[in-house]
Amino acid sequence: MYDSKIINFTFFIIFMSNILINVDHGSLPACVQDIQTDLGIHDFQFGILGSLVYAGITIGSAISSWIFQNSVFIKPSLYLSLLLNAISLILFTATNYFYVDAILRVLIGIFQVIITIYNPVWADIFAKENLKSIWLTFLILGSPLGLVLGFALTSIMKSV
Repeated sequence: MYDSKIINFTFFIIFMSNILINVDHGSLPACVQDIQTDLGIHDFQFGILGSLVYAGITIGSAISSWIFQNSVFIKPSLYLSLLLNAISLILFTATNYFYVDAILRVLIGIFQVIITIYNPVWADIFAKENLKSIWLTFLILGSPLGLVLGFALTSIMKSV
């Protein structure tokens, strides 16, 4: 049906994207004081900023259910969500306005969830029967690996 090399390579790309979309979850805690200083905010506002991504994930879950019911939109939605996630992350680092960053955090969550929901579905469809549980385990690992990678990279960049 499909070439196994292409399927395995695609899974690798999906796994890496799953790690990369979670890097920001570790970056924020690694640079609390820098963000608070740049934005002129206190702990409470920083907590809101860190939590708004989950509001976006909640909103994105409702949106993605509609997208996945209309299978014509799946591939373009995945491409678009990766692109918009990257743009939102870049804009988040480029602005020093709390309310703009708050909106961007919500958007980041919306764009992340479309990818996060689809990845296990793809693995379930395309993985060989003996690899499904392994692939799903790797996809689950993507989130904490991305968080640790984000924390480590931010800590290294701060110390340089």
